[in-house]
Amino acid sequence: MAPINTVNNEAFKEMIKTLDKRYEMPSRNYFSKVALPALYKQCREEIRKEIADLPFYATTTDLWSSRTMEPYMSLTIHYIDEDFEIKTRCLQTSFFPEDHTGEAIAQGLVEALASWDLQQERLVCITTDNGTNVVKAAALNQWTRLQCFGHRLHLAIDRKARTLIPTWQDTEVLESINQALQPLLEFTDALSSEKYVSISFVKPVLHLFSTSILKTTDDATTLTNTIKTKILTYLEEKYQDPETQELLDMASAVNPRFKMRYVNENRIAPIQARLISEMVAPANMEMGPTDPCGGTTGNAEDGPSGPKRRKTLGSFFKGSCGSTSPNQEQQTVASELQAYLQCASLDSENDPLDWWKEHGKLYPRVSKLAKKYLCIPATSSPSERVFSTGGNVVTCHRASLKPEHVDRLVFLAKNL
Repeated sequence: MAPINTVNNEAFKEMIKTLDKRYEMPSRNYFSKVALPALYKQCREEIRKEIADLPFYATTTDLWSSRTMEPYMSLTIHYIDEDFEIKTRCLQTSFFPEDHTGEAIAQGLVEALASWDLQQERLVCITTDNGTNVVKAAALNQWTRLQCFGHRLHLAIDRKARTLIPTWQDTEVLESINQALQPLLEFTDALSSEKYVSISFVKPVLHLFSTSILKTTDDATTLTNTIKTKILTYLEEKYQDPETQELLDMASAVNPRFKMRYVNENRIAPIQARLISEMVAPANMEMGPTDPCGGTTGNAEDGPSGPKRRKTLGSFFKGSCGSTSPNQEQQTVASELQAYLQCASLDSENDPLDWWKEHGKLYPRVSKLAKKYLCIPATSSPSERVFSTGGNVVTCHRASLKPEHVDRLVFLAKNL
């Protein structure tokens, strides 16, 4: 985004005159005080309407300091819309002068969601780096947190391979290091995308690391095998906590490419039970309260104060015998899940969201869980990209921008 004072540049004015001699260039004050605030307000309102009734969403956050060492906190939102398209929005790049304690960050994140009327209960997961303060903030808010795969992989390489790096003269050793680390770069780039599903790949990628990419081989050098072993051991250790494992299993299960393929055998039954439980819960909420005979209650206007309606012939058959019992609902949900799990798996090169767009009506309850879990980013790269945009806004020539102007410009640059 070009600086506003570009409109005062004589060469720019000359170019505009060449394009259209009748056009009168507005002043710099017009753009800074009228045009940009109006555009920001319009864009913010459109996004507010877009995310107002989201049943599920995920977020990422990160902290950053500008060229003038002013601290900012970013927040991005990720969700899957009705057309099974994954969406990403930058909600804020807010000035954060408070101490970066877990308590302050937790409160700042809660206030950020509240400013957009987003319910915390619908937040599926927040993806962050491994900073102690951010980890504590997620814990204080009792939010499910996913550790950034990119950061974790970087730490695995840095901490476990750094002590093995030799001097530049040891070409054979350098080749061994390159042989061990080069394949990991592609995985980091692939899992950092915002345009397609990424979280359901984490469990398969870790499996691929252990069985192929980071597996020791006889033809590799001792140093190469040592690096591979240390990195793999570190990753397996950091992804062993039950909450993370369950989240990754759920995401993998609703991806038609993987389903239960990468879920441990002793975890298949619990994961299927949780899938069924979450599939039943929304259905019960949509049915609404029921009367003693098993039918749903009517509107308020049908009560004693409203006009009495004539019964239809069909109403005589709407008794307890025609209602769906909890056991029947459970069986229906279980049958839908089994039908989904037994259908042909999607090719690994195909987009799972395209598959769900086509098959969502066949498995309506499972498709809702797909929207819930597949929107979670595997890395916190979206927030880091916000700060890359912020670095392009707060340049050495615009180091005096006020924080509210930085937030506005970054917001427009990311969302327009």
